[in-house]
Amino acid sequence: MTPRTNSAGPNRKSPHEERRGAPRARVNLFVTELRGQDTFRHPVVYLSATGMLIRDASFTLDRILDTPELDLDLRLPGRRSNVHIRGRIAHVEPTEQGEPGVGIEFLGLSKKDSETIDAYVQGVLDGRAAERSSGR
Repeated sequence: MTPRTNSAGPNRKSPHEERRGAPRARVNLFVTELRGQDTFRHPVVYLSATGMLIRDASFTLDRILDTPELDLDLRLPGRRSNVHIRGRIAHVEPTEQGEPGVGIEFLGLSKKDSETIDAYVQGVLDGRAAERSSGR
């Protein structure tokens, strides 16, 4: 008898890796968007080393057309400094609560910052960072 495999096949990625090439975790963080002299704070719904999904009630079609790149500052619990991120709007999809969700792909993130985010995400997935992520 042969071993049973996942119905999607033996090479199927985990649900945390689909479409993104890096594990993602549901988090309770905020990212600050820098637009000229203005700053906007957005809740981060999902985070990975390659991107994030944020809730953004100010999202409009004009904004996606007028904003080829975003400047973001992300503060991870336990870090003294923010991770500065350049990103692009990759897709728009509602969050699980039906709110406007904006998928952001990171551009040119340094290896160090990518590894820092990945370590945080792995900690959330493993339960080590859950308390810090939920604000407890």
